[in-house]
Amino acid sequence: MYTERPGAIQTILVVDDQDAVRGLIRTILSSSGYQVLEASSAAKALSLIESASCSIQLVIADVMLNGISGCELAAQLKAKGTGMPVLFISGHSAEFVAKKCPDVHDEVFLRKPFSPDSLIEKVRGIILSSTPIADRL
Repeated sequence: MYTERPGAIQTILVVDDQDAVRGLIRTILSSSGYQVLEASSAAKALSLIESASCSIQLVIADVMLNGISGCELAAQLKAKGTGMPVLFISGHSAEFVAKKCPDVHDEVFLRKPFSPDSLIEKVRGIILSSTPIADRL
């Protein structure tokens, strides 16, 4: 498992309606040096984002959430101009997810169940690709 800490503490918001899934993701990310916020729904995530006292570098959202879906959450974040990248997770196949969310592609999708290493690798790749080069130096 990756255990190195990023240079600066990065904050990730995990949105999943299953407590056990959020807890597992929090444990994996926290042990790799990330600060983790949690929300059990997209509505709670939006409220948390608006009130957060820190900058959120990534949202990890289940595609199939009760109420507002993870896809709709991503669309709302995009419409608000947050620039916040979203990593979609789902137990459904990539083909099913592509039908529900046409904007989801392999670079921002991770199928459940996933290994801790694959989660960290995907998270680091997304954060790195969305961070301006000047901020990485």
